[in-house]
Amino acid sequence: MHDRHLLAPPRRLSLGTPGPTNRDHGPSVALVRDPHLTRFLQREFSYLGHPLKLVATVAEISAWSRIEAPRPRMILVSLDEMEAVELCALRRLHEGGWNGALVALSRSGIMPALRAALGITTLLTPPFVQDMFADLLHAAE
Repeated sequence: MHDRHLLAPPRRLSLGTPGPTNRDHGPSVALVRDPHLTRFLQREFSYLGHPLKLVATVAEISAWSRIEAPRPRMILVSLDEMEAVELCALRRLHEGGWNGALVALSRSGIMPALRAALGITTLLTPPFVQDMFADLLHAAE
């Protein structure tokens, strides 16, 4: 992925419009292996005042989805770098009782049948622009 998909104009701060900061929920969890997208997510979630935990494996995502409290309300996964066995493990998240939002990031999209089977609530494709996660965080709370 090239940085051109992550470009955005300078952010203007607006008084009286803070990002979602509900501390009753755990951090969002992200499995993203592309370094440019990782940095973009870190900047976005930092700006929104919402913690983001980066993980390296689907097993770590599963562990976060099973903790008692606070459980993550949103899990983000970059499908472009995932192998088939990892996709199968993602399907077990909802089967294990986790009921948060599973957000997929993909340059090429995903077939509707696979999206439904994995329980993906939102699919995002480039360009990834600033503030695109604010509405998703509000909806997940």
